[in-house]
Amino acid sequence: MKLKLSVAGLEQVKTRWAQKQKEGWTRGHLCKEASQFCQPRIDWVEDLDYRFSYANSCSPETLDHFLRGKNIQSEGFFAFCRALNIDPSKVADLDNLLQKLTQDIEPIWVGRESLQSDLLEKLRGDCRIVVITGITGIGKTALAYKLALALCQEGFPPEPPIDFDGFNQREDQQSQSEAQNFISTAIDLLNRGDEPVTAKQAKNPEQLLTQLVNHLSNNRRLIWFDSMENLLQGEQQDGSNRFKYPLWRVFFQKILEAENCQTRIVITSQDKPEDFATFSQDQYWHIQPLMGLEEQESLELFERLFQQAEVELILHGRNLAYLKEIGKLYEGHPLAIRLISGDIIDRLNGDISTYYDENKSRFRRLREMIDEAQKANPDDYYKVNLMTKQLRKQLLEEEVERTIERLENTFKTAYLLLIYGSTYSSFEFKNAWFENLQLFSEYEEQDLDLALFTLFNRYLVETQKQLGYEPHIKQHSLIRNVAFKRLVSTQRKEGNPNHE
Repeated sequence: MKLKLSVAGLEQVKTRWAQKQKEGWTRGHLCKEASQFCQPRIDWVEDLDYRFSYANSCSPETLDHFLRGKNIQSEGFFAFCRALNIDPSKVADLDNLLQKLTQDIEPIWVGRESLQSDLLEKLRGDCRIVVITGITGIGKTALAYKLALALCQEGFPPEPPIDFDGFNQREDQQSQSEAQNFISTAIDLLNRGDEPVTAKQAKNPEQLLTQLVNHLSNNRRLIWFDSMENLLQGEQQDGSNRFKYPLWRVFFQKILEAENCQTRIVITSQDKPEDFATFSQDQYWHIQPLMGLEEQESLELFERLFQQAEVELILHGRNLAYLKEIGKLYEGHPLAIRLISGDIIDRLNGDISTYYDENKSRFRRLREMIDEAQKANPDDYYKVNLMTKQLRKQLLEEEVERTIERLENTFKTAYLLLIYGSTYSSFEFKNAWFENLQLFSEYEEQDLDLALFTLFNRYLVETQKQLGYEPHIKQHSLIRNVAFKRLVSTQRKEGNPNHE
């Protein structure tokens, strides 16, 4: 996304620029100063390699657009303002910008149309439970959302998902045992269905289970369980994952054994729940592994992210080769592609070659790590699979770390908004995010608006339109976990370990 000066902001910038010109500044001088803010690791004045050039977002042509009040990439906007010693939030035209970001832009979805169609056909038919499995950030929740959206348009009442991410559970669930977790979930589902539970019923898990199964069998509901991996535990012998508490296994088994069931259940999980393999009613359940995007789908995602940001993408020659290689290295992982695109677009104004040159050695290391993981004994499928899965997660975490570290160095308010926002569960209004940060320090709303805009630009937050509800802002669980670790570290340094 791009920014431009407001009417009042343009006048303020012109006045400051006139003062600087009286001090002897030239357009080239301003571009050099802005470049230093944009890419501080380079000495744009003394380094001979850069003496006659500027950062991608700070060229004289971009400066002309900035001084005429036209849209430019946000990284250049911030850099020119700081070079002129002006607070960007005081001069940016933010009217309706966040509304556009949080409400008008649908999440970008590419590929997987045939898979979505196949799963919908199953759920429209006899299939009662669909489990979508895959590594974090691969698109499980996005696919579940698309399925839920389609089914709700066909008559299923909209319901928000039940998120089992231990990091995201409600306060009343965080210290609960697995049995209590099932009880609170069952009570929640029954209450949503206008079937309140008495205190006596709540004390009898088996009775509550029967009541819930009967209710779901006889009512047309669409239940979405997110992050089900948190209810599973791994077996060291064979690497399988099974439900920690038997009530969950019994619940799903009884749903499948029911003579008729009007409810449909969609589950997302990083790990495959092996318990389903022991259920005999295999016509009523389906487990769908979700892999990364194909090469053409990865390129399409890059293309649409550039298009959304209003940055030209020249998709041929070296650009095409570089994006293909990046997509292959990350196996078409959508979250990785978003983070990398955000850096190329926002920091480098779409310069793919510069991004690739900066990361050559890192990409070489990634290739070596992947090759090493794949050298494991091919007969030991579990070991190879586990090593590859752990490696992919490690690479993703490193990409998130790099993105958040760059944010800390370039826009501290946005960084603080991100890490303090990591204490929230999914789907919060922006005012909740703002109020949370303002508990620790005072910020004007326009400062926070610009910070939130930056988080959207870097693909560190996104909107999730809950069916039938106002859109809320959320962080992906992987980004949230990395941000939360940084929050704990920050508060430990400040002697305020409230979130440990």
